[in-house]
Amino acid sequence: MILKCRGEIEAQVFESSVTTIYENLATVETLVTVAAGGDKEGPAQIAPIVANELPNGRFRLFAEYTHFAPMEDPNFIAAEIRNELMRTL
Repeated sequence: MILKCRGEIEAQVFESSVTTIYENLATVETLVTVAAGGDKEGPAQIAPIVANELPNGRFRLFAEYTHFAPMEDPNFIAAEIRNELMRTL
């Protein structure tokens, strides 16, 4: 697999991953779509749980991708994000 982002960008993602957001999920009132790749471990395993904890959450599985989906196929993921935004308008 060849990623579409530089290593330093990926490192920044991990550096900013410490959060306490899980305790506040039930307070989020806006529509939220939580997406995950088909990984058998890691973020894909908690994504459906996060979506379920959100009052207006929705889960989307992209089984053909890993958790690097935005870097594996940026154009496809951008189109999916655009579609989700249009769905909420």
